[in-house]
Amino acid sequence: MTDQQSFNQANYALGNVITELDGEWNCQILADGGMRYFHKANIIHYFNPVIVDNPYLLGNKIIFEQIKTNGINQDIRDILVNPKNLFLPNSRMILMDIPMHKFNKSIIYALAKLFFHTKFGAAIDSILWFIYRRTIRPLRKKISKK
Repeated sequence: MTDQQSFNQANYALGNVITELDGEWNCQILADGGMRYFHKANIIHYFNPVIVDNPYLLGNKIIFEQIKTNGINQDIRDILVNPKNLFLPNSRMILMDIPMHKFNKSIIYALAKLFFHTKFGAAIDSILWFIYRRTIRPLRKKISKK
């Protein structure tokens, strides 16, 4: 399966007149090499689910729900003035030696995924998340405020 079948078919029918945009017009934060365009990006793609702890504020569930409920108010407009500043203050970038697609195809990942999708794995995951939310997350917040 490919991405954007109609778009690709239209491009083919027109003689491949559409070309790939430079990284600054298509900055994909989690794609291999995408961060090198971040400082001059015009369009930023981020691939994070909407969760409470999302380091990118527009992916933060609380802010997302606020926009859905109240629309884009002045506080949200102020946030949107500079989208490159939409990361939480304690965010950090992790550089990896291998691309994510290689990790996702690894046997370690496959076994972890297989284990996770069992009742036992789900129970262990729930317990670990409970411990994380009750101890590690508050500790990290306390440390980051110092």
